[in-house]
Amino acid sequence: NPRAHVDRAIARFVAAAPAVDLEISVVPPHAIESGLVSGRFDVGVVPVRQPDPTLERTPLYDESMVLCVGDRHPLRAKHGASPPTPDALAEYRYAGFGFDSPSLHHGQRLRLRTRARVQSEEALSVLILSGCYLGFLPIHVARPFIDAARMHTVLPELTSYTSTMAVVTRKRPAPGRSA
Repeated sequence: NPRAHVDRAIARFVAAAPAVDLEISVVPPHAIESGLVSGRFDVGVVPVRQPDPTLERTPLYDESMVLCVGDRHPLRAKHGASPPTPDALAEYRYAGFGFDSPSLHHGQRLRLRTRARVQSEEALSVLILSGCYLGFLPIHVARPFIDAARMHTVLPELTSYTSTMAVVTRKRPAPGRSA
């Protein structure tokens, strides 16, 4: 996400701690959170959702999410330039993340039935581009496909939403008192 400025944060970190080696992983939010709890990861970025009492979250930025279809999706042929009704969306295959996510909850709100589950935005993009599935993507991921007319948003005024991303770390125990 261009609004995340992760590149700048890494540059500041390396400048402040040049002797520290980095390991960066792109994994689903639940894997980040369990990695933090186990000590495998020191910091992560995840969507704000059900809080884990052992983790501390600090909001970073908002991410705009849009419901998309590929250019060959039957919804495009059936409805053409006229938008479908929200109820009509339930008759199409929906692809979503295979873990608890804001998209899962928004899909349920729209009564979409998950027919495919993925672990990454890249995999979700491929399913949407196949023309067989609807799915939510961050606008920065969908934008190049939308600009190339390979992907289209669906009822953005009703289906789009904003997801807040947060930096997450393990809560540190309060320092002990010395007697």
